Amino acid sequence: MAVTATLTFCGADGVTAVTPEPPTPGTAGPPLGPGGNGPPGTTHFGITCDRPAGPGRPGNDGGTAPAAASGGNAGSAPGGRFSCAEFVGSSLDVWNHGGDGGHGASAGPGGTGSQGGNAGHQPKVCKGVVAGGTGGRGGMGGRAGSGGDAGSGGNLTVLLGSALPASIVSVDSHAGRAGDPGDPGGAGTPGGGGLNSDGTKAPAGGQLGPGPAGTAGQAGSSGTVAVRTDASLGPSGLVITILPMPHG
Repeated sequence: MAVTATLTFCGADGVTAVTPEPPTPGTAGPPLGPGGNGPPGTTHFGITCDRPAGPGRPGNDGGTAPAAASGGNAGSAPGGRFSCAEFVGSSLDVWNHGGDGGHGASAGPGGTGSQGGNAGHQPKVCKGVVAGGTGGRGGMGGRAGSGGDAGSGGNLTVLLGSALPASIVSVDSHAGRAGDPGDPGGAGTPGGGGLNSDGTKAPAGGQLGPGPAGTAGQAGSSGTVAVRTDASLGPSGLVITILPMPHG
């Protein structure tokens, strides 16, 4: 019966970051409360305007979402040395792999902006429409988690005794796959505008924008492979050495 020997030199995969469900958002902008409203206008016996109404305060911006976790770096193929005085198998498979980098997590959206304050009551004898406060801006989304670096294959050398043909050796040597980044968080929801003194609404807030993108992991190297005869090992001797390489 034909016997195939398999030797494995493989690095561990990097840990993939976990995205919370739902992704963690930024904090909401604190509400203004009654203190965000403008003071009412005042008159002299309702005949003349002493002081027009005051405008509403702008709403508070939503907070930035936290950055997402990045994927872990993979391990490269470990170094080692395997030797035997007499190899009797019909074939030898050698696996020399770097691990896959972990994927980054996705970030949450920015926080919701708070509503702007209302303009104060404007007496009829005071002229002009007084503006309510603009809504708070939606917060910035979180930074996406970056992908982990790929592991590398090692530099592999197979030495065979004089009676062992190179054709019995099959080597699968490659780097791992680099980890992908997660998705950046979207911009938060803008707050609504407060009421103008004529009952219409002030503009809603803008948005601070989506979060920054993450980066993909660095690629690894497949390493080198050399298979050759070494007469000093005897007819059926075998020595395999692997020199490790850094990940990414």
